This record gives sequence, C-alpha cells and structure tokens, in this order.
Amino acid sequence: MPHSIPKELDAALVARLDSLGVHVERFSDQDAIVVRRQMGHRPRMALGVLRRCRYGYPQVLLFAPLEVDEAKRRISPNSTLCWLSCPLLVREIDRLERDGELDRFEHLADVDPQLQESLGQAHRATASIRRTLVPEEWAELLQAERPRDWWILTETGISGITRPAHVKCLHAHLADELARGANPVGQEVARLLESQRVPVAGTETCWRHCTPEGASQHLSRP
Repeated sequence: MPHSIPKELDAALVARLDSLGVHVERFSDQDAIVVRRQMGHRPRMALGVLRRCRYGYPQVLLFAPLEVDEAKRRISPNSTLCWLSCPLLVREIDRLERDGELDRFEHLADVDPQLQESLGQAHRATASIRRTLVPEEWAELLQAERPRDWWILTETGISGITRPAHVKCLHAHLADELARGANPVGQEVARLLESQRVPVAGTETCWRHCTPEGASQHLSRP
C-alpha cells in the first residue's frame, strides 16, 4: 500500500514547522470524516490541517512531500504543499479561472518585477518547508540516488512552479496565503472573493457541504 513520507506529524516536526511560520494541527477523527465529505476521499498525502473556516472545518491541508510504494519500488515527489479542500473556495476559484483571472495574474507576474520578487519569495518559502518535511535518511537517499526528485522538492515552488512569472493555479496560491501568508497572488484572490461577497472564512450556509451526515445538530455556528 502506498504511503506518505513522513507518515505522520510528530511534536518535533510540528515545532519545526511552527518556527517557519506554518501552524499545523493533526487530523482529528472528525477532520478525516469532513475531508472525505469535501473531497470524496481521504487523501493519502494529507498530514494535517493548516487552516479552518468559521465552523472549524478544514479549509487547507498540509500534504507530504513524498509518496512511497514499497511493493512497486516507486518513489513519487509531491510538489503540492498546501491543498485547498474547502468546497466553497474551490468552486469560487474555479469560476475566477473560467472568467480569465488566471490569465490576468500570469500577465501581471510577467510584467511586474516587484510581483515577481514577492512570488519568488513565496516559492522559496514553499521549497524550504517541503525540505523540512523530508526525514534526513530520505534526504540523503534522494540526493545520492534520485537527484531530480530532490530538485523538485527543494528547488521548485508552489505547485512545482520553476519561474516566478508562472502563476499556474489560483487554488494553490490562495491555499498558500491562507496557510502561510505573504503570497501576493493569494492575497489578491482573497480580496477579489471578498469584494464579490464570498467570505473566505465561509458563508451562512456553506457548512452544509462539510458537515458529516447526521451531525448538523452538533455544529458550532456563530
């Protein structure tokens, strides 16, 4: 059975992430149920919760940097660090991308040196956090035997981006902003949504997409 590396978050790893400005919570049993409802499955690579909505449900998940299938002797690097799981935000960003906002951000990043520099910082921070998640024995193995996989984990940015002028995915940039902050594209996406009356923290009714079956009476609502 394929599994993630690391398999889980221990206290030392949580503390190291916290020192990098990444605050992650381990999955609770309810989190696992909610994420399955949000995404249709429990992702193998998910290690914990980086951001919660107004109802306490996961919005952004922390994904592991490696997937290993020992039976098939296969190692797969994963460049996605922060995964947007909130059905409301996923749907609304799908709409923004259909409306051409991804192309607009690509153009801005291509012509604005200051935006490129800010995005470059966000990409470098992502690579640093991925590196922190890789256990030392795996880091040594990858550097010695799989240098390209090591390069993907330590040199590419958000969603595997290799150049600051490439935005690629608004979902990934908003997830990074909500989890870590200091992402200029994610900040602008959040501002756009709020200006269109889509609260990033959640609407009055969006909890229905995440609340486990039969548990609505236990929902803690504002």
